[in-house]
Amino acid sequence: MVKIIFTRHALEKLGQRSISREMVYSAIDAPEKLIMESDKFLAFYKVGKKYLKVIFVREDDRIVVITQYFTNSLP
Repeated sequence: MVKIIFTRHALEKLGQRSISREMVYSAIDAPEKLIMESDKFLAFYKVGKKYLKVIFVREDDRIVVITQYFTNSLP
């Protein structure tokens, strides 16, 4: 399994936005939609009536989560 780490910013936003690490893991593991923009991945995961958007990058043998937040719809 690939190691998933969080930037300081991502960790701060987890608490502020009431998002659990497990929700982020689910978004990365089984997204409803996955988009690649430049070197970043955008993963969307349905949570209730909203979507959790997780922005991350792949670095060698790990995934680095940059930030995560809720959005109302898929792009």
